[in-house]
Amino acid sequence: MKVTLFKTLENEAKSMEIYSDNITKGVSKDIEIKHYRPEMLHFKFGRLITRFFIYPFKARKQQGDINHIIDQTYGHLTMMLNKKKTIVTCHDVIPLQDKKTSGNLLFRMLFKFSISKIRKAARIITISEVVKKDILSFIKYDPDKIKVIHSFSCEDFSRFSDTEKKKLRVKYGLDKYKIVLHVGDYVAYKNFSTVLKTMAELVKEDKNIKLVKVGSLSDEEERLVDTLKLKKHMVHVQDISFKELINYYNIADCLVFVSYIGGWANPPLEAMCCGCPVVISKDSSYEFIKEDGLLVEAFNIVKIKEAILIILKDKKLRNKLIGDGYKKARTLNKEKLAGEHEELYKEVYNEL
Repeated sequence: MKVTLFKTLENEAKSMEIYSDNITKGVSKDIEIKHYRPEMLHFKFGRLITRFFIYPFKARKQQGDINHIIDQTYGHLTMMLNKKKTIVTCHDVIPLQDKKTSGNLLFRMLFKFSISKIRKAARIITISEVVKKDILSFIKYDPDKIKVIHSFSCEDFSRFSDTEKKKLRVKYGLDKYKIVLHVGDYVAYKNFSTVLKTMAELVKEDKNIKLVKVGSLSDEEERLVDTLKLKKHMVHVQDISFKELINYYNIADCLVFVSYIGGWANPPLEAMCCGCPVVISKDSSYEFIKEDGLLVEAFNIVKIKEAILIILKDKKLRNKLIGDGYKKARTLNKEKLAGEHEELYKEVYNEL
């Protein structure tokens, strides 16, 4: 069986590259995978023109026995593909839920347009039950034809020994601190401003807590760092290597990820793969791991602070969270992810 993965345009989404690679590496020899994206026009509005005008027509000539559009923002490709053999993965519908995240009016309109075309697909894959519920609130579709497949693999992450962690803490100049970690570039719904406000309260009680932020900050967040006088209590790094990211997960005492909308983001699972306990919001779509982290309300600074302090002070609970989280995260691997996709490919193929 030949399967064409219709990918996002170049330099658009690293997570989608990982997703498509994990499928490709994990399927059996019965499945021949072809990756396709058109060459992008490199001038003003070139990406927009390529995405919505050139890509659909070129996609029609690249079809396989099964077509898999790996990101919901390219749902409009279904208009030019054989719908009976086309599958679309929907990772979230956040731009329709949160105007702060969705950018300008044109972006929201185009996103809504692409989402509306997903309903033409033979199957939809969502990465959680929450996202399945979300997509059904925006389009009419048979819920029995939506399959939940977790799109994450833990295999590329590793858990270090205590000796290795101590060496890394010294290397980064963090050996004297308790480390609270946040990972992710700026997007409004990730709610990093609340993490900063929580940190301002934490350092009033313990000056030896250091916040490590991996990823970009908005101008507003940078101003908030100054207003809260957090610069000396914070390390900010971005554009780091994958190896360095794993290092930070391993030396952190906990990860805090309190997004206020569902959807999916990898940091909580990445942290668990490295033996780092997590504080996550009740509003996220991490139903798969909610019993393995401490749950808080996304904007409740008092509760977030309490959760962090519990992890820092209660060694028995901390070790339980580390053990349970690591065990759960390790069940997510390329073989499982690819196997579930392959099963769906065959199911759709057999209906043709």
